[in-house]
Amino acid sequence: MRRNPNSLHGLGCTVGIVVALLVGGCAVRTRPLSESPAPKPQAIVIEGGTSPVLVEKVIFRIASGARIGGVYRAGNPRKELYPVTYNFKFSETEEYNIEISDRLSELGYDAIDPTSGIFTDGGVKTRFRLVGVVSNLDVRTYVRFTRYGGRKTKSQAVTLDMEVRVYDSRTQSVIYQNSFSGNARVEGTNANALAPAIMSAIEGALVDPMFSASMTTDPDPGSSEVANIALPSCDLGIAALPRDLSAVSEAVVGVRLGSLHGSGVIISPAGHVLTAAHLVESGMTPMVALASGLELEATVEALDKFSDVALLKIPGTKHQCVVLMSAERIGIGNEIYAIGSPLSEELSGTVTRGIVSGYPTVEGRVLIQTDAAVNPGNSGGPIFNQHAQVAGIVTSKMFGFGVEGVAFAVPSETIRERLGLVSE
Repeated sequence: MRRNPNSLHGLGCTVGIVVALLVGGCAVRTRPLSESPAPKPQAIVIEGGTSPVLVEKVIFRIASGARIGGVYRAGNPRKELYPVTYNFKFSETEEYNIEISDRLSELGYDAIDPTSGIFTDGGVKTRFRLVGVVSNLDVRTYVRFTRYGGRKTKSQAVTLDMEVRVYDSRTQSVIYQNSFSGNARVEGTNANALAPAIMSAIEGALVDPMFSASMTTDPDPGSSEVANIALPSCDLGIAALPRDLSAVSEAVVGVRLGSLHGSGVIISPAGHVLTAAHLVESGMTPMVALASGLELEATVEALDKFSDVALLKIPGTKHQCVVLMSAERIGIGNEIYAIGSPLSEELSGTVTRGIVSGYPTVEGRVLIQTDAAVNPGNSGGPIFNQHAQVAGIVTSKMFGFGVEGVAFAVPSETIRERLGLVSE
C-alpha cells in the first residue's frame, strides 16, 4: 500500500502535526532525548550566620469541620470510603517547629531551639521570627482490609499550600512573604505525611534567594544620629549599696502602657525617666507610677529600638533621682543590684542582688550579663553598681529548661550614646 506523502508517516507524525502547530514544526524538540531533566534547585547555605531566628509556629487557616480529603481503599484510589474533615489535632504539635529549626541550623542560620529562647515581657526577644500559614490542605489515607475484616493504613499522601512569613522585630515589619506548595507520601501502618509536606513547602523558601537575603542583607542598624538631650545634674550625695537602698528605691518607678507593665528609673530632678523601648514604642501615652503611689502621664523624649532603651519625661521638679554611671564598666565578678516590679505591679521596689557575669555581644549590641534574679516586669528597670549609680537598664532574660541566672541589661555608656544624653 502506498503511503500518502502528506500524511507525515502515519499516526506518529499526526501527533507531530499537533505539536508542530504549537512549536513551529514536526522536527522541533524542546530537549534532546538524551538530555537529563534540569537539576533540582539546592537550598542556599548561609556563610557567616544570621541574627537569631525563631520558628514561632505553623498556623492552619482552615475552618473547623471543613473537608480536607478522604480515606481510600489501597489499590482503588478512586473509591472514597469516607471523607476527612479538619480539626485542631493537625496543629497541636511542636514537630513542625523543631524540624524547620533543625533544617535552618543545617544551612547556617542561627536558629533558636523552639523549646527555649531569650524572652522579654510579651514575647521572645529575638531578631527574626518565622511563621508558616497553611491554607489549602488535602490529606488522602490509603487502607487495606485484613482477612478478618480489620483495616490497616498502607500509606498517606498530603498536598498543601503554605505561606512563609519572616518578621523582623528590629524594624517591626514583615520582611519576607511568599507562598509555596508542599507534598509528601509516607508508607507504613502509622503513616503521617503532614510534617514532611510542610517541610516540602519550607524547602521552596530555602531555595529562594529572597528568603536568605531577607535575613542576611542588613544595613548597619547600629548607626545613630540623635540630638543631644541635656540632663540637669542629680545630686544624690555620697551613696553606697546596700546601705542606701531605701533612698535609691524612691527613684525607681513603674511604667504602664495599657495592660503591659514594666519598670523605669528617674535620672534627673526634672523628671527624666529611663526605661525599655519595647514598653513604650506603640505610640500610646505611658503612665509612670512613683514610689509614693502618684501616677503621672509621661511623654516619650527619645527612643532607640536597636538598643531597646527610651527616655520619658514626667511633669514636676525636684524628683528623687539617681546618677547615670559614666562610661567605665563594672568589673566582671563585681556586685550589682536590680530593682523593679517583677511579675506584678504589687511587687514594685523588689530588690535582687547578683554579679556581672560578662559583656557578651548579642545581635550587634554589647550587653551586661548578670545572674541577678529578674522577671517579666523588671524590663526597663535599673541595675546599680555599689555606688548607687545606674549601670544599665534591664531588657531581657533567657528562659528555657535548665536555664537559670542569665539576664541582660543595656550598659550606661550605650544609653548615653544612643539617646544623646549629656549632663548640664
